[in-house]
Amino acid sequence: MGEIITSDPTPQEYFDSADETRAGELLSALLFHQAEPVIRRIVNHRLGFSATPQDREDVRGEVMLDLIARLQQHRHSPGPGGIENFPGYVAVAAYHACDRFYRQLFPQRHRLKNRLRYLLENDRRLAIWEAGGEWLCGLALWDGRRAQPLDSALNGVILAPESRPSEAVEAAFRHAQGPISLNDLVELLARYWDIRDQQTTLDALPQPPATANDLDTGLDRRRDLALLWSEIVQLPAAQRVALLLHLRDDRGASALLYLLPSGVATLPQIAGALEIAPAELAALWARLPLSDLEIAERLQLTRQQVINLRQSARQRLNRRREGTRNK
Repeated sequence: MGEIITSDPTPQEYFDSADETRAGELLSALLFHQAEPVIRRIVNHRLGFSATPQDREDVRGEVMLDLIARLQQHRHSPGPGGIENFPGYVAVAAYHACDRFYRQLFPQRHRLKNRLRYLLENDRRLAIWEAGGEWLCGLALWDGRRAQPLDSALNGVILAPESRPSEAVEAAFRHAQGPISLNDLVELLARYWDIRDQQTTLDALPQPPATANDLDTGLDRRRDLALLWSEIVQLPAAQRVALLLHLRDDRGASALLYLLPSGVATLPQIAGALEIAPAELAALWARLPLSDLEIAERLQLTRQQVINLRQSARQRLNRRREGTRNK
């Protein structure tokens, strides 16, 4: 096992590390000590009650996957410049993921946001600027100030109708008494103007019929995650490895990622279930899920034996889950 990292590393240390074990430890520290708290704070604040816990978990997972891919790519194929402000870099990635979420699930609000952005950019009395990866807005004389928390209760607030957006925006700023985030402005006006999207969450989208692959596509559902993990760690070691290293979500990405932001399991706990060091798992992370051939090589088995082990693991887990439902 490599040296224990006791301080926050920089991305450049990870990029420059020639030792793969050390690089894995640095990547682990960057992702799970530095990036994950920033991602969790931004996603929880940005999505708030507009998203289900599962939606927020999905967005956090998307950001982590994106960061892993970017860091790995930069290490092996360095581009110009580096990453000097890692928390800021992570924050921008998190805000962009939240915007993609809203664009997918709230198209009416997304259109409203584009209208407001155009207004703020073209009305000299108003301004919009970026701070820490988030778009803020307000009166032109406030340009550059920090955002104010917005009272979104609308109690006693009188805004202009949708046909007079400039007046409504100015009234919203007077209500806030300072700059606010563009997203807060969108939510405020959407409620006042009764702009609604069909209330759909990722969990409510059509799901494929139940199959033997349900454990793969269903691992990212938070309500089952803790119970499923507790059952997985009780599997025989070879079955655990065959299942976990191949486990995929419905997008084909490694479903192990959902364990981390959900708090169900930590990186060392997942590594323990796989019977490898945390540093080795961190170095392996960007390549997950592994193919059956790669897993067979790690276990010194044939590809068919790996497939059989995973099928046995699924059958055992399904039996235990059925038993739990029938109690």
